[in-house]
Amino acid sequence: MPILKSMKLLKNYLKNIILIMLLSAAAQNLFSQTSGTLSFSTSTTSSGGYSPSHLLTIWIENANATFIKTKIKYSSPDNLDHLQTWVAKSGQNVVDAVTGPTLTTHGTVTFLWNGTDVNGVLVPDGSYNIWLEMAWGSSLSTGKTVNSFQFTKGATAFHSNPANTVNFMSTVVDWTPSVTVAESVLENRELKLYPNPTSGLLNIEFKSPHDKCHLYLINIIGKIVYTENLSEIHSGVRTFNFSGLTDGIYFCRLSFPNHEIVFRVIIDK
Repeated sequence: MPILKSMKLLKNYLKNIILIMLLSAAAQNLFSQTSGTLSFSTSTTSSGGYSPSHLLTIWIENANATFIKTKIKYSSPDNLDHLQTWVAKSGQNVVDAVTGPTLTTHGTVTFLWNGTDVNGVLVPDGSYNIWLEMAWGSSLSTGKTVNSFQFTKGATAFHSNPANTVNFMSTVVDWTPSVTVAESVLENRELKLYPNPTSGLLNIEFKSPHDKCHLYLINIIGKIVYTENLSEIHSGVRTFNFSGLTDGIYFCRLSFPNHEIVFRVIIDK
């Protein structure tokens, strides 16, 4: 009898150990926090009202509709009543956001997000939504739109080309795990990069002169695979040859004396 009792106790002990291990693994999976970079771009358009002048806000929420971070806010304080959804969700928080006055033209808007909230804390893996609110009319109820695009943050890369809407076209959403770059915004008013994807030759059109700039190309595992110092940059196009690199996703970082611009490049030969 003592032997049977001991065997029963040992069996229960092993069951408890296995249960603890399973719960620990589940908890680790539930609260995993994969570092990486989200790249988002969309082309905006509107008609009527004050078009092409428009207000624009873009922010990120989690699956529970909890505000994470504002990425873009173009509006004067007097016009925030036209951006009611963003105001209610964010409390007008613009930590790490690019801000400015009312936009006077439409174009491509791009931003990078490093997976952190307004406190700089890496958020848990899971489903998130990129929300966009745009207004271009005098009315508070018309001449505006609110839309969202879903993505998954985690250890697996995510790519999506959502269908065009009336106001947001050519949208691209990419989450790249393991590679973390400085958050930045690139709009076509400062630089133009083409073709992208590229078979190797990449053109960067500088729309204004710069004294100097340092270019870095970073691969998917965070390794710098190309670097070049650029000096006396005049307005115009410079061409770079990346044909010797393997196909894949890269991040091109342009470091100017007072700011940085980072954008995603696809090499596909």
